[in-house]
Amino acid sequence: MGLGHTRPMGFSNAVSILSLVISVIALAITAFVSLRQVVLMRHANLLPAFVDLLQEFRSSDFYSHQDFILNELRHHSTENGYSGLGPNERKSFLIMFDYLSSMACLVDFGIVTVYHVYATYGYVFQDMWTQMRPFIEKEGELTGRKIGFVVEDLCRKLSKVDHATMVREMRIQPTNP
Repeated sequence: MGLGHTRPMGFSNAVSILSLVISVIALAITAFVSLRQVVLMRHANLLPAFVDLLQEFRSSDFYSHQDFILNELRHHSTENGYSGLGPNERKSFLIMFDYLSSMACLVDFGIVTVYHVYATYGYVFQDMWTQMRPFIEKEGELTGRKIGFVVEDLCRKLSKVDHATMVREMRIQPTNP
């Protein structure tokens, strides 16, 4: 046999190559399904945290704390950060700050999307942060700690949410006017 001359592939070689291709495809599918299962298991383990936060959102205490942040906090001095607030005010502040931070972490960890937060809280999340931010910044300045960066990051993401894109991504059916 000379150079450039090839032998025709035999039936057994064709079957071997076909078997190899099928095996590689099966391996790829198995890897994909396994990775998907890991993600679903992780979400299943962390989803109760999100549900607990939503239940807290529905409590009457939550609305009292939220009302304080949105309507009364601005009347207090930021001079001493949130540590300078009275005991009841500080409690409301810290509960809401904890709540905002928890939601921000759930987004950062990929448990929920920024669209979930936007759909659930709309503008309220950002409005609360606007009121709380000066206290957080002053507290960080006084203590030398970086505080509130996860909430700040989520607010940046929320400000970029396009409502139409969110509706499409979450597969929300628009209502007819």
